This record gives sequence, C-alpha cells and structure tokens, in this order.
Amino acid sequence: MILFASLLGLCSCTTSVNDERIVAKSEHWIVTIDLVYTKGEYEEVPSIQYIGEDPVDEQVEINILHPNNSSTSNTIHVSINPNEIIQLPTRSSVEDWIDIGSVIVTWGEEEEILIFE
Repeated sequence: MILFASLLGLCSCTTSVNDERIVAKSEHWIVTIDLVYTKGEYEEVPSIQYIGEDPVDEQVEINILHPNNSSTSNTIHVSINPNEIIQLPTRSSVEDWIDIGSVIVTWGEEEEILIFE
C-alpha cells in the first residue's frame, strides 16, 4: 500500500507544462514568440527578424493579436538591417499560447499580416 501511494505521488509531481515557441513568416518578416510558462500563464517573449533585401529606416509597428480583441504592441524606431533579429520589449501573459493567431507588421506605407503556425 505504501509503494502504491509513493508511485501515485511521484506520478502527480512529474506532470509539467513545457515552454513553447510559435513562428510566423511573411515575405519580409519572421516573428518568433517564445512562451515561458510560469505561475499558470505563458509570458510572451517576442522577437522580429527582417528578411527583406534593403535596410528598413522607417518606424516599424508590431501588433500581436489575441482572440479577446487585445494586442501586444511594439514600435521600433531604429534602422533594421537584413537578417537582423530584434527582441521586443513589450510582453503580455496569456493563459493558452494556442490562442495567439496572428501579428500585423507595419512599416512605411507597407503592412503584412503574419499567421502563426
């Protein structure tokens, strides 16, 4: 009986939630969100990579859309070179990472909607 109780206790303690990573890609951008699980929520740790050919000198706005009509918004005010990765400072916490569906990237007169896979 003690062995069974010990095994039952061991099994209940080994259940864990893993961190996740989601990626969305377009013609010019890759947005990666690492989701770190703590205290029953996932904290977004977003980054953006420019994969176009010419440097971007305009302001870049990044809006990660959540299903409850909220978003995590970041604005970059620096010149971005091709293949440069920039970690974004503004972060949100979400209960379920599967709910994150898309991100809108706007720069200059252009806008792209990226869908997370």
